[in-house]
Amino acid sequence: MRTFAIRSVGLSLVFASLFVACATPTGKTRTEKRDFVVKMHDSVLRKFDSTLPGIKDDRAKAKGYAVFSNTSVTFLFAGGGGGYGLAVENKGGKRTFMRCGSANLGLGLGAKDYNMLVLFNTETAFQKFIMGTWKFGAGAEASAKDGVKGGGAGASTSFHKDVVVYSMTSKGAIAKATVQGGKFSKDKDLN
Repeated sequence: MRTFAIRSVGLSLVFASLFVACATPTGKTRTEKRDFVVKMHDSVLRKFDSTLPGIKDDRAKAKGYAVFSNTSVTFLFAGGGGGYGLAVENKGGKRTFMRCGSANLGLGLGAKDYNMLVLFNTETAFQKFIMGTWKFGAGAEASAKDGVKGGGAGASTSFHKDVVVYSMTSKGAIAKATVQGGKFSKDKDLN
């Protein structure tokens, strides 16, 4: 039984790693990849603005915000996720290209593409995020979307008063109960 569990976790991690490796900006050159991320940023903001009344005002009041395109997969006992994004400081408009990654252990099955909008209500929280010292954790989730219906549009999670995270499923289905941790960092290739 123990050998089965070890093999299952190993297979889960390999499957998750291969799936998440696809979560990178498209383009051959640095400029093309940066342009791809900026277009994603603009498109995701339009989706959130049209779906959640008042979000545009909340974003304008924040010290800064970040927009991400993510992919997540869970297969049996383990999974992971990754993506790319753009953090914007509202005062001055400075943009920082970002990467994110997550790992989880627990029971689950599925894959999804989703977008995140993170609002930072304090300068300290925004700077910690940009410097890569901000981490997050999560619990249970169930969502489904086929590109037309379903999904978790507009779910909000406050990690504390300084940070609010909104998530919107793009496509896919996932059901999981896991212990998860994630990390955000500057994209060394695009900044």
